Amino acid sequence: MLKSMIARRILRKKEKTCSGEPLKTQKEIDLLLDRVAKNDPGLKVLSLECQMLGERGAKALVSALSENYHVSELRVRHNGFGPNGSRLVSRLLCSNSTIRKVDLCHNKIGNEGLGFIMDALTKNQVVEYVDLRQNEIDDKGAQTAVAALESTSPLATFDLRLNNISDGSKKSIDKALKKNCVEHQIQKLRNNDQSLTGLRVSFGDIPFENEARLAEAIGANETLKVIYLDLTAGDLGPGRISKLMSSSLSRNRSLRVVHFSQRGRFSRRGPEGYTQENIVALSLMLEKSTTIKEVYITGDPIGCCGAEALAHMLIHNNSISQLDLRANEINDEGAMALARSLHPNNSLSKLVLSDNKIGPAGAQAFAKVLSFNNTLSEIDLSWNNIQAEGATAIFNALEKDPATNDIGEEGTNTGNTPISSSQLQVDKIMKSNSFSEPHLLSDKIKDESVVACMKSLRCDSALTKLILCNNNIGPSGAKAFAKLLSRNTTLSEIDLSCNNIKDIGAVAIFSALEKNSTVSSLCLSRNGISEESANIIMDFLSRKTAIKFIDLAGNHIFDIRALENLMGDVRVRTGYLEID
Repeated sequence: MLKSMIARRILRKKEKTCSGEPLKTQKEIDLLLDRVAKNDPGLKVLSLECQMLGERGAKALVSALSENYHVSELRVRHNGFGPNGSRLVSRLLCSNSTIRKVDLCHNKIGNEGLGFIMDALTKNQVVEYVDLRQNEIDDKGAQTAVAALESTSPLATFDLRLNNISDGSKKSIDKALKKNCVEHQIQKLRNNDQSLTGLRVSFGDIPFENEARLAEAIGANETLKVIYLDLTAGDLGPGRISKLMSSSLSRNRSLRVVHFSQRGRFSRRGPEGYTQENIVALSLMLEKSTTIKEVYITGDPIGCCGAEALAHMLIHNNSISQLDLRANEINDEGAMALARSLHPNNSLSKLVLSDNKIGPAGAQAFAKVLSFNNTLSEIDLSWNNIQAEGATAIFNALEKDPATNDIGEEGTNTGNTPISSSQLQVDKIMKSNSFSEPHLLSDKIKDESVVACMKSLRCDSALTKLILCNNNIGPSGAKAFAKLLSRNTTLSEIDLSCNNIKDIGAVAIFSALEKNSTVSSLCLSRNGISEESANIIMDFLSRKTAIKFIDLAGNHIFDIRALENLMGDVRVRTGYLEID
């Protein structure tokens, strides 16, 4: 008791807990425990760190928590509980059904105290996180932990760092914990636990003997909506992917969203042919599914071979509505394969192909598709290199009357009802379809393509958001854009940041906005605008318009005080500071 008092006085001199919070007085501790005992619904996290409560304090803490069902996180590190204090905490965990996180770091519980905690965890079905760092635990205690982890529990994080445990024992604990996590997941999947709507599966962390059982449980489950599949493993080949997951995903009737990843192994590692075979296996899985709506395969990358396999899948699949393939290095060849697959496909409404090294040829392939596909409503080609040639092809395709477009495989008109495209649409096409957000960021489309773009955007367009950042747009492109603004009645958000419209372009845009009643957000940051435009912009801000936010950061304009007097309800960003 004397040691506890001395330690508490030393901590009092520091005036801070381990986490930087002010130390509590005894009165504050009593008031906090009183709130716990009265089951205060506003108290979710109970933090009594570095208070040196000792065994006596642990008893008071457990007594207060015995009837509480609102606290979900217990932070009691550095309190000198010792083995006896941990025994009291273990009794609490045996009966408590709300605490999910327990931090007992630096409490000197030793092997004996660890035994009490592990025994409680075998009976507890809610605790997911336990921190037992710096607790004087050695290999003998580690063996106790391994034995306890063989029982199924939801424990996902078990931290025993900074103890006297050998590397061999650490590996044994890690293996037992992974096996326990998988067993718990299988149990929840088989029981159709209503709380289990999302699942992350990493085959590199799953013991070999559990893989088939987990795949089977996923296939039979009726509650999963979203799944993240990391298919990375040292000995994982294309045959294993297909065998483990193909039938599983095709049998599942509840999954709607699937995220695939393989940490670069789709195309950067493995033997020759590994890329194509693995992505073909994934494509076969998706081809058989009738319920999956969204698929994400991002940044692996899959390359053009992978894109061709997925294109084949799209021809036969009629359920997937969103496909995200950003940062996959599919290049023009892969883009053209995907574009061809959209001829027969009638389900895909959103296709994300940003950062894929797509050039003019790939953009031209999509341009042929845009005027006849009657389901695609959003396509993201941002951060590619389609250049002026590719962008102009897209805009020109949108401007044409679809009745005159001969884009069938044999050169005849398809007769399909036209829809939207790269989020830009025209005239009759827009009347029957809704294309709301164009993404052509950093595609180097330049002024000539902007002029074509503006021609394609009729005043009755359904376009609401236009993003043309970092595209080398100059004054002439800005003028063409200004003409559109003067008569457009649907655009609400415009982003022309990181271009080069200069003062001439800025003056044209702000002059046009005086006749526009729908644009509420305008971004013109980093556009070479100087003080020469100040009078026009100041005059615009002094009028009552629909504009609510203007970003002018990275330009050399404006007196902040003058802006404050003129902007009214408009938020203006001129640098790191945003003025309300």
